[in-house]
Amino acid sequence: MADATYSEGDQVTTGGLYRRIFPNRDFYKDNRATSYNFVPDTGEEDLSLYRAAERTPSEMLEGHDQFGLLEIEAAVLWAWGRR
Repeated sequence: MADATYSEGDQVTTGGLYRRIFPNRDFYKDNRATSYNFVPDTGEEDLSLYRAAERTPSEMLEGHDQFGLLEIEAAVLWAWGRR
């Protein structure tokens, strides 16, 4: 089966997703990502994520020194009520 084609802003329900983790102690606890990483930015409804099939981890972190990178399946976020 061919991979779905998406445009910026489309809701993605399957596949791996990346999210950069801001280098702040609230976003980490015991070397793990906290739930703060799944809260949309102020004034936004949706999370800003990138399809893992379209970018490499190094591309995701380029220009974002000290950031972490989280990979999660889209279906997990939908199960949590996130989109």
